[in-house]
Amino acid sequence: MYELDKHTPYRHARYQFTPLPLIQRGLAYHEAGHTVLGQLVGFTCERVRVHTVTRGRVTGWTGATT
Repeated sequence: MYELDKHTPYRHARYQFTPLPLIQRGLAYHEAGHTVLGQLVGFTCERVRVHTVTRGRVTGWTGATT
């Protein structure tokens, strides 16, 4: 598993939730269901499978390395 954001308050099993504004910077390509290459919150990433999730009023991504 790859930790998208060590400060995220949302954690669930192999996936973690990161609010979109925190991870939009540095993404090479971001869309639900697609593999992302780039940086998430300052971490250098490998392939990360992302999904759009809304928790309350906050929309963000969950992800795990592939």
